Amino acid sequence: MEQQRLWTRDFVLAFLVNLTMSLTFYLLMTSMAGYAIERFGAADSVAGLASSGFIIGALIARVFAGKYLDFIGRRRMILGALVVFVACAALYVPLTGVWAVIAVRVVHGIALGAGNTAVMAAVQTIIPPARRAEGTGYFGTSTTLATAVGPFLATHTAQLGAPDAASAFFILFALVMLAARLLVGRIQDRHGDDVVMYPIFALFTLGLVLIALADSGWMIVVAAVPMGLGFGSLFPSAQAIAVTVTAPHRVGLAISTFFIMLDLGTGLGPVVLGTLVPRLGLSGVYLICAGLVVLAAGVYYLFHGRSRGGRPGTRG
Repeated sequence: MEQQRLWTRDFVLAFLVNLTMSLTFYLLMTSMAGYAIERFGAADSVAGLASSGFIIGALIARVFAGKYLDFIGRRRMILGALVVFVACAALYVPLTGVWAVIAVRVVHGIALGAGNTAVMAAVQTIIPPARRAEGTGYFGTSTTLATAVGPFLATHTAQLGAPDAASAFFILFALVMLAARLLVGRIQDRHGDDVVMYPIFALFTLGLVLIALADSGWMIVVAAVPMGLGFGSLFPSAQAIAVTVTAPHRVGLAISTFFIMLDLGTGLGPVVLGTLVPRLGLSGVYLICAGLVVLAAGVYYLFHGRSRGGRPGTRG
């Protein structure tokens, strides 16, 4: 019975560490470009690098962290990453040049990538295998909302003449996503991956289509429900699958690979999709995103759903 507990001391500590690092990441990601322009008079391209340098560093760390995690040790990697993480945060204040800021941003990202990979790997060993999706969902609530659609939405609602709809969207989105992460994992553990993954893809697609077709603010707000259920559940559910199908001694490598793909999408997505906005408009870009989610559902079916995704009670 003791082995089935989720909320152990180590789980709570990992939760708090990830919460702290995630808060810092998202806070600086949204403010660093403006800070570089205001304080150093940086050009837009340099200011963008000051923001994205964090992701570059995280990608570098994740490539190596998964491979050497077990050699170095999870506790050592977490403690070392936290020391560097705090030191980098303190260095921003005295720096007098934008390129020095960019260098610190890269090192800061390396600390995040290494620490986050180690924390994720450690928490997966704490979660009982029979409750892996549920525990991963709970742990996922420690991560600040990864509002990938935010930069396009805070613009889309303005074009519709309803800027207040964005605020209402994110409030409802956050509430629905929190509820989803607390419930979906339990369903996944009991009834199998397919039972949750296909509805997640469908809801995510529906939310993107609703935003694309929206001609008023209330439609944007309504889209928050399927978006919160779909987007909010996708990453912890997929992460639980990745860990479940991986041998225990390769969990660190699996998690680092998972987050490398997530970081690449976060970094490249706005750049690639942003180039399409002048030609297709924001609505067209959202429809392309919906198509990509459908494509992802097909990939899931081919590589997992048709063979292992529908069998409950086979975890661990």
